[in-house]
Amino acid sequence: MLREEEKAEKLASALHPSLISSEESDGETIVIRPLKWRNGEVNSFFKKLDKRWFDGLSAQQKRQLAKRENGQNSKRNNSLVPQELHWALTPILYSDTSEEES
Repeated sequence: MLREEEKAEKLASALHPSLISSEESDGETIVIRPLKWRNGEVNSFFKKLDKRWFDGLSAQQKRQLAKRENGQNSKRNNSLVPQELHWALTPILYSDTSEEES
């Protein structure tokens, strides 16, 4: 549930399919597969939207929801994220081990 004033914000562009977590269901439980490469700002934004959606449900709707739980990270890579959305990715930190110290 995106508010009208949020539509112009940069974070609104993160509502792209390539940045949405994977989900699996067995009919009773929905297992969410987080994207380890999505940055904290986008993760927080998605959590805020999820909470706003949940808070807007009636008591009956909440009772009828499938149980949701976090599972292991998604194995999906970030290759489908468009270049203009790379700001939403966590920078990859690595150490260069190709050169040995003398």
